[in-house]
Amino acid sequence: MGKLSRLFIVALVVCGSARLASAHPCCGDYGDDRYRVINPPPPPPHEEMPLPPPTPHEGRNEVGYDVSMGTIGLGIRAPFAGGLGFSYGRRYARLLLRGEYQADNIDYDTYPDATDVTVTQRHEGFMHRVDATARWSFKSWRWSQKKFGFDLWVEGGLGREWLHWDRGGTIDRNFGVVGFGADEVIRFASHESKAHTLRGYIAVRFFRGADATFGGVGDAGGTTVAARCTTACANTTTTTMGAGSGGHDTGVQLSVGFTWGF
Repeated sequence: MGKLSRLFIVALVVCGSARLASAHPCCGDYGDDRYRVINPPPPPPHEEMPLPPPTPHEGRNEVGYDVSMGTIGLGIRAPFAGGLGFSYGRRYARLLLRGEYQADNIDYDTYPDATDVTVTQRHEGFMHRVDATARWSFKSWRWSQKKFGFDLWVEGGLGREWLHWDRGGTIDRNFGVVGFGADEVIRFASHESKAHTLRGYIAVRFFRGADATFGGVGDAGGTTVAARCTTACANTTTTTMGAGSGGHDTGVQLSVGFTWGF
């Protein structure tokens, strides 16, 4: 019995060693199940994770350029004004705070001889205009994972303009501005908070400033007509530029341009 017991124990030890050896990674039979457990398949290709949405306080810089044309209010006259504008702003989601400088050529005609309207006299000059406005996008549409879209907006602000006539005389005054327009938006990034954004826009803007009264009476802004071409821009003082309209002057301009956000 003792020999049989010893043989039985030895057999158990040998069988257990063989089973352990077959389960070890270095040896034994590799089944599909064992292979997947010991060497799992490679992970799927890396997918770009979306960036977190922008916070209301996260702003982006925006620079712009536009071409504009229209009229400016000048007493009873409405001189044509057309030129270029350059802007810089800071965008916070739907709100854009911006400042703009505009350089415009201006011109209009008067009639030195009131009895002959076929004889005209051209008055030409140059206008510098600066303004600060707040622009609010009240309606937005986005497509193609928000890479393309349109915005509708309104704006309002204040500014100052300086007019210089080629034949002498200057005008400077404050004004208010309101307007509306539409942006076409193209975004170049995975999320709008980090995007470089190109916007093409069209806008209509209305300007309202102190009345530039002519004919020998100061305007509502308190400056005198002596600096406004009373003698330098017309043949006679009686037909200088007509009587002032009183109150305020109103002008309107159409602008087309683009902005780059970064």
